[in-house]
Amino acid sequence: MLIVEHTPVDQTLRELNPVGTDTFPMTIYYTDLRKHTGGFVNWHWHTELQFCLVTHGRVDFFVNHDHYVLGEADGVFVNSEAIHMARADPELGGGYLCLDVAPRLLSLFARSVFEERYVAPYVGKGFLESVPLYNSQAWQHDLLAHMPQIAELCDKKPFGYEYEVQARICRMWVEMISRSNRKQYDAYGAGTQNVALVRNIISHLCQHYSERITLQSIAANVHKSPGECSRIFKKTTNSTIFDYLEGYRIEQAAQLLRTSSLSVESIGAACGFGTASYFIKVFKKNMGQTPLDYRRYGAK
Repeated sequence: MLIVEHTPVDQTLRELNPVGTDTFPMTIYYTDLRKHTGGFVNWHWHTELQFCLVTHGRVDFFVNHDHYVLGEADGVFVNSEAIHMARADPELGGGYLCLDVAPRLLSLFARSVFEERYVAPYVGKGFLESVPLYNSQAWQHDLLAHMPQIAELCDKKPFGYEYEVQARICRMWVEMISRSNRKQYDAYGAGTQNVALVRNIISHLCQHYSERITLQSIAANVHKSPGECSRIFKKTTNSTIFDYLEGYRIEQAAQLLRTSSLSVESIGAACGFGTASYFIKVFKKNMGQTPLDYRRYGAK
């Protein structure tokens, strides 16, 4: 099974990991969040549909403005283009299976009845941004049970396994959309605007994290007031703007410590930390060890 330990994104936060192939556009993989810098997968989005199943520990999933705390055997559906992140419980850790599916796999062929009736009306739509899936609920338990079976099929690849994988994915999809609540759509507009603002703020931070960033410069870039930026960002992500920026800078610094021979001082400067001593202090607070120990021994 594919094991993912890094989620690269472009400047819009779109995930760059490939999803299957042109002829079979789906991927199932495993993520152990303790192997990710800081114990989390940072904010990102993709055009694929995504189902996640927690395999151990406890995981906080943030999707647009929603927050789900999921235990072992629970899961979540994330719709196309929804911005999301995952964070492991600091004591229990956390890991999950993740199934990414291009919507066209559900359509079978362009302009089909499947696309027009069961795919296009639901993909990327506000009333179905995300769905928590709890093992204690019978239909959700049955839906999640397909995940390990799909993983086994993809590992063993018996003759015709693609048909069985697609059939299981289609059953998961139909089961979920048949229970979707269109009444939520009425509240979609304001939430969409907030998510778009947060995505723009994060994109700005990711492009300029090596520079000096102020709340005023962020607000000017997204054409909102500083107070509005702070309020909406905190409400949507459950984090302050500068807590996010600090975490992102640490994530980039950890990547450079693993992959480059630059000095600790140079890495701190490249990642937006004013002095080497401040960089070491913040890195140790976030990672539990100094940058030099991280380079020598790896993450704890």
